[in-house]
Amino acid sequence: MITIYLTQVEQIRKQGLGQKGENRLVGRIPMHLIEAWAKEAGVAWSDRAAMQDLVKTKMLSGDFDKFRVWKGNY
Repeated sequence: MITIYLTQVEQIRKQGLGQKGENRLVGRIPMHLIEAWAKEAGVAWSDRAAMQDLVKTKMLSGDFDKFRVWKGNY
């Protein structure tokens, strides 16, 4: 199932979509993976700021680099 996301990310990156302009597509992450991250970190879905920080930290960590479309820092 994860390979679907990785294939989509690779295709989006090759086409150059979401990589220019003000709004960038940072990545495509399966919801079940975000849910696992939240559970692991003890973050509630309703805590929007904490969830944003969690996703940002995970995406910039390098461990989940294959899910990233845009490779810049945000």
